[in-house]
Amino acid sequence: MNQLPTRKKNRLDNYDYGAPGYYFVTVCIGDKSKLFWNDVSANVDPEHLPLTEYGKIVERFLLEIPAHYPNVRLDKYVVMPNHVHAIIQLTHKYKRVTISSIMRAWKALVTRNTTDLTWQKSFYDHVIRDERDYRRIWKYIDDNPIKWADDCYYV
Repeated sequence: MNQLPTRKKNRLDNYDYGAPGYYFVTVCIGDKSKLFWNDVSANVDPEHLPLTEYGKIVERFLLEIPAHYPNVRLDKYVVMPNHVHAIIQLTHKYKRVTISSIMRAWKALVTRNTTDLTWQKSFYDHVIRDERDYRRIWKYIDDNPIKWADDCYYV
């Protein structure tokens, strides 16, 4: 009998993803279609990304996340052609709110307001441990549009 390959675990063992702190998340479109930018060339102005209607919907609902969760702050984000990066802060513990529950609700909301959009099954996350890590990720998000042609999701 053939066994399916084991999927790499996305989350840290025994870590409380509802704990106050900063989290870096990356969410990708399922088939890596470039649906969020009108122009996917490498020469983009990071201050004025060429967002499509899908990209604008993704951004709008991302910006609305804090309105739905009293303990969430969106510190930094960028909508790329086929994925989204964000730094999300949980300011205090609140009910059963976790990074996973926030991202699941956000993806569902975006999906309900678009057509033809499917997300990858999960998302990438990184627990930001200190100021140096935070600054490195902030810079990565800032630089991502400029370095689009070198991005692993450029495919």
